[in-house]
Amino acid sequence: MFTLTLKKKLWQNFSLIGLAMTLMCVQQTALAKTDEIVSLSAQEQIGFTEKPVVHLEVAVKKTRDLHVAFQNSDDWTTVKRSMKRIKKSGKYHFTLDTEDLAPGNYRVSAYLTPRAKNWNDRLAPPTNVNVQVLDQKVFKKPAAAPLGFAKRDVVKKVEWPTSVDGDQDLDLEVRYDITQERQLWIKLLDSENWEEHGSLKYLVKKPGKFNLPMNNVQSSFPAGKYAWVIYLTEVDGEEPIGRKFGKHFEIQAAK
Repeated sequence: MFTLTLKKKLWQNFSLIGLAMTLMCVQQTALAKTDEIVSLSAQEQIGFTEKPVVHLEVAVKKTRDLHVAFQNSDDWTTVKRSMKRIKKSGKYHFTLDTEDLAPGNYRVSAYLTPRAKNWNDRLAPPTNVNVQVLDQKVFKKPAAAPLGFAKRDVVKKVEWPTSVDGDQDLDLEVRYDITQERQLWIKLLDSENWEEHGSLKYLVKKPGKFNLPMNNVQSSFPAGKYAWVIYLTEVDGEEPIGRKFGKHFEIQAAK
């Protein structure tokens, strides 16, 4: 009985020693080898009434002070600063208590120091991220384009020869992006006096391309310099959306 009890106590002691060693190993593994800011992020754009929220991940060997400053990028003046005492590595966040920020460009600057120290005693160069304050109370994320549509309305490319010499078959190809149904306008102008020689419009329902086959161009128009002017409008409108696209070319005299 004595032998059995002794073996049991020895086993319990060995188990406790093993547990203690395991905990020591885990604790040593959790300790960082250096003091550093692993990551820093903030919303890229905010409204002038919104308070900047900063997210960080830090690694520390022991208790450190984590400093965050919100600075004007024009002259690097500090608009707001905050500090947290960090006892262990991990993820942290700051909500900076600002009031009615002036629209413009700013940056968030973060750095670590020993306890009760300041900028002059920082442990490494600061980590920075840019923030833009917009001239609106609250930033509104642009709505996603409807399924199947593009993010903007634009005439991207026009294919047409720079010189027309003969009455061969030609094809005017227009590539465009649209955010919803639009009217595609195609105008032919004399590029020397901007006299209009023709105007067409087509309802386009999806981003893509439009082809206009043509023939007998040389016979149909006087020799000279011309330009296709192509643009998009609202379905029932005439005001161009975005920039007009111009494609210049020349019709040679018939031989």
